[in-house]
Amino acid sequence: MGRWVVYFLFLSMLIFLYGEDSYSSRQKLGQIKEKAKKADPQSLNIAILEGEKTEFDQIKKAIETAPFLARTRLVILENTILFGKKNLKEKLAEFLKDNKIPKTSIVIFWERGTPEKKDLLFKILLKKADQSEDFVLFFGFQLNYWIKEEVKNQGGKIDQEAAGLLAAYVGSNLWQMACEIEKLILYKKNDKLSIIKKDDVEKLVVAQLDTRIFNFIDAISAKNKKRALTLLHSQLAAGESEIYLLAMITYQFRNMILVLDLMSRGANQFQISKEAKIHPYVVKKITWNINKFNILRLREIYKKLLKIDINLKRTIQSPALSLDMLVCELCK
Repeated sequence: MGRWVVYFLFLSMLIFLYGEDSYSSRQKLGQIKEKAKKADPQSLNIAILEGEKTEFDQIKKAIETAPFLARTRLVILENTILFGKKNLKEKLAEFLKDNKIPKTSIVIFWERGTPEKKDLLFKILLKKADQSEDFVLFFGFQLNYWIKEEVKNQGGKIDQEAAGLLAAYVGSNLWQMACEIEKLILYKKNDKLSIIKKDDVEKLVVAQLDTRIFNFIDAISAKNKKRALTLLHSQLAAGESEIYLLAMITYQFRNMILVLDLMSRGANQFQISKEAKIHPYVVKKITWNINKFNILRLREIYKKLLKIDINLKRTIQSPALSLDMLVCELCK
């Protein structure tokens, strides 16, 4: 966490967090909220608003309300650029442009992804924010380093070869990666050496890609609702979390979009693997399913997955129900 986060609670500030690595940006947001809660245990001066479901007047009121028995008030606006209404974004852009944030308020805009550069509110935030950070996805050495640090933070150990293989199989989806690491550590818990090896990754991670994700997507592409629901419920019954399963499904559809786009430009599997930074094994499996979708359908599905992912993390509706509804919708 940067130094600016450590000290910002004593200052008025506009902060902008966004980027494809939503896991890291969410962690940073969580650290800021925890620090605010230490100063305000009852959260009397903390407001969290979702851009998709909030009107401008509500946001304006939250920002302009004076803090109660405190120096500052924290207002967090989530996914306002990605999912907010056009009218809302236009009013917010004007509000920020005119510097109407009171000195007693700290406002954070958090986006689960990277907004379009041409979006007016995005441009205003980049210009007006006291601190902004673009959380880019980790690849290569950076991803391997993150894996080793995350394993260490979770109380485990992993060798270099296993870390590299885990990076190849899972890629840059840190939501999924954190769950895979937790699973590997639990698996090695009773091992005297407890060091995660290449064989452990192959046994626990690759097998799941085969039996869970690709078979599930096969069922979706064939519009076989019964089989897709059966595969989904078998994993839930086995103890897998809904957020973990959704993260894997979302990551796979993201990869399918990348692969289809590169295939349309004449790239072969080796070139796709290098350009998209996806392991050759995964590219090969994706190409078996890719002809069952077009790019517009894949993008539509990916957008729906992101929305459901946001709702799950905010516990807006039952996780299991959300996934069931997703399967029914995709199999129409």
